[in-house]
Amino acid sequence: MANIISTPSTGQPIDTQYIYDIANALNTINNNINSDSSSRYQTATTQVNAKTSNLVIWTGIIAGEQSKQVTKDSVTTKTVTFDNVKFGNTPVVTATICNSTNNTVKPTLSMGVPSSTQVSFNITYSGTGKVSFDLHVIAIGI
Repeated sequence: MANIISTPSTGQPIDTQYIYDIANALNTINNNINSDSSSRYQTATTQVNAKTSNLVIWTGIIAGEQSKQVTKDSVTTKTVTFDNVKFGNTPVVTATICNSTNNTVKPTLSMGVPSSTQVSFNITYSGTGKVSFDLHVIAIGI
């Protein structure tokens, strides 16, 4: 990728034109980020313009289970609330089981339908034994 502004040589005095070029490049980047046409999303019926600066990303590490004894096909439900985040629409949500150590059975994750404020997960176990894990959750929306 080419530089927007050439970098000065060591010891080169910085002049007004150089500072102008830097300010102009930053303003161009800012205008592109805040442009109405810089992002689009489509609802079921209409297409809506949205600023990319309205994008919201929520992440969390949710405590799962620690050395819990489980039985085959038992289910643990976890509800995750998107604390201090206001999504205008339902976000895209993904989750991963992590920190899964010393498990004698495999946990399987399934996600319910998210809302703009929360999402629920069901964790099902493949057998009887001990499990330890956390959930990494990411929600992205506007």
